[in-house]
Amino acid sequence: MNRRHLWTGLGAFLLGVGSLWAKASGSSTANFLKLGVGGRGVAMGEAHTAAVDDVMSLYWNPAGLGYLYLNEVGFMHNNFVQGISQDVFYYARPTETKGTFGAGVSMLRINDIAGFDASDIPTGNVQASDTMLTFGWGKSMEQLVWFRGMRVGANLKILRKTLDRTSALGYMTDLGLLYETRGGWFHGLNTGFVIQNLGTGLSMGGQKSNFPLQMKLGFAYPMFGDNLVLATDLVLPTDGSLYINMGTDYRIWDILAFRLGYRGSNDLDSGLTYGVRLGNERLHMDYAFVPFGPFGDSHRVSLGVRFGKAFREGKVADQIQTAYMRAEAKYGQGLLVDAYMQATQILDVAPWHRASKLLTKRIESEFKAMETEARRQQLQAQVDEHYARGEQLFQIDDLLHAKREFEAILALQADHMGAKTYLNRIEERFKSIVDSFYEAAMRSFAAGDYKQSQEYLQRVLVVNPEHTEAREQLARVEILLEKQAKAMEEQQRLERIRPIRQAAMVFFEQKQYEEALSKFEEILTIDTTDQEAIRYRGISRSLIAKESYNAGLKAAQDGDFPKAREQLKRALHYDPDNPDIRKIYASVEDRQHEKDRLESQRVYRDALDAFLAGDLEKSLLLAQKSLELDSENLEAKRLVERLTQRRDAPKPAP
Repeated sequence: MNRRHLWTGLGAFLLGVGSLWAKASGSSTANFLKLGVGGRGVAMGEAHTAAVDDVMSLYWNPAGLGYLYLNEVGFMHNNFVQGISQDVFYYARPTETKGTFGAGVSMLRINDIAGFDASDIPTGNVQASDTMLTFGWGKSMEQLVWFRGMRVGANLKILRKTLDRTSALGYMTDLGLLYETRGGWFHGLNTGFVIQNLGTGLSMGGQKSNFPLQMKLGFAYPMFGDNLVLATDLVLPTDGSLYINMGTDYRIWDILAFRLGYRGSNDLDSGLTYGVRLGNERLHMDYAFVPFGPFGDSHRVSLGVRFGKAFREGKVADQIQTAYMRAEAKYGQGLLVDAYMQATQILDVAPWHRASKLLTKRIESEFKAMETEARRQQLQAQVDEHYARGEQLFQIDDLLHAKREFEAILALQADHMGAKTYLNRIEERFKSIVDSFYEAAMRSFAAGDYKQSQEYLQRVLVVNPEHTEAREQLARVEILLEKQAKAMEEQQRLERIRPIRQAAMVFFEQKQYEEALSKFEEILTIDTTDQEAIRYRGISRSLIAKESYNAGLKAAQDGDFPKAREQLKRALHYDPDNPDIRKIYASVEDRQHEKDRLESQRVYRDALDAFLAGDLEKSLLLAQKSLELDSENLEAKRLVERLTQRRDAPKPAP
């Protein structure tokens, strides 16, 4: 997407919204909506519009849900000032193509509040609480060429506010946008925009107040392999003036990070916020500390858990990028061997990945240079650590991972004799393992246990992908397994059909042709090519049509035309192309129509007699019945119109 057009369009939009903002300014209610959710965002001074990428996006910016590729639940407890507490539960579930859907509940409780009447006389303590339900959606636009790097999202929020025995209900929405810059000087820069709390407001005690509507524009920029994130938000609320939030997130190790932030709206203290994170991508805990001057301090603890099957559009590219960011993070922490191993693993599955190639060359160059003694000792310590890890893996027969450790060492120090020795021993062990697996595979094949043979052959190829005999034998085994699977599937199909066929034949022999037809059609839903079921289905339909035809013909001869029409219509359903049935059906239709016409004339005469006798209500009913029998009876139609007009005419005043 052309960045110049993106920024121009966004700027025009902000100007337009800003002009509306001034008109909406004024007092607001439900200020609990301004309480930040999640330890990370709060600790970063609430500069989180562009930095959010987890389930807490339901609060900060729903477009952030588009980053999720695993199910995630989030919990938060806020021990706020003055005895106020807040609890939040969020859940988000990504899908393959429709984006990520989320839902959550947030509850704010306030300790007993002293109540007074209109004369300032104490009336006892009252209870107050706010409960909000949130339903959100966010989606990546990666599949659209002109919108790659963009994510969009929206929330629907339902708020119930309670004060003593009075309560109010309000509805609002959030609209969010995220854009990640790719390439150029600002590669990785995230830009976020969100409008929050656009809704109905609340009415309590005869007074209506607006929600705290606000607009945010945020930026987040990762540095040093994503180990450091700098973020800032411009916030424009309708009930205040423009202010700035700023924050930073610094990750020291994979499981530990520190946060620092500044909130421009905090007039009670310095505005500084602090926090820490413990955990990894799957499970982490975040803590935020926010001072509020004389009112006390706020402590917020949140927990995030990711689980289940991975979903994401463009999975391969995203996974490679995530792995590369880990490699960059290792490099930024000075762990060159770990970074090198991560980058080479990426190149094993994506040899075209240019960034990983450049990173490996950079690390190899640094190892060759080793300009200072301190640097040389640092790098040698890393090599020694990986050598010791490789030895441990070798001792427990984890040969694949041990081989990876020693190969990484040799790539950086080609003359490392210990790594060479262990690689030779691993190769010898691999050869012995390959031979034993291949022999076991051939024994299983001879015994007819093709599944077991397949497993052994696959193990051979994991250890030695170049084993030609194993590859050829595996192809033969898979052909035999496919034949076995088809034979088993055919057997299961026959076993399912057998009792249905038996029941169908019993019904057919008992001349219960409709029940038999139902069973034959059930067989054909299992196997559309079953010739016997196809043949008997046709016979059953013909016999049902014949029975109905004979019954319809007899009813017509007896003058029972309604029954004749019903039976002949049923016969046509089962044999629609039979000309004899069609001919008789048309004849019955004509005779029934003639009978109805004559009956209509007779009923019309009765209606006329009732009219002349002055019984207008009976006359109207009979005229309407006459029309039902023959809609073309003009005399009956005129009589109905005349009687209806007379009935509906206004009565003269007494």
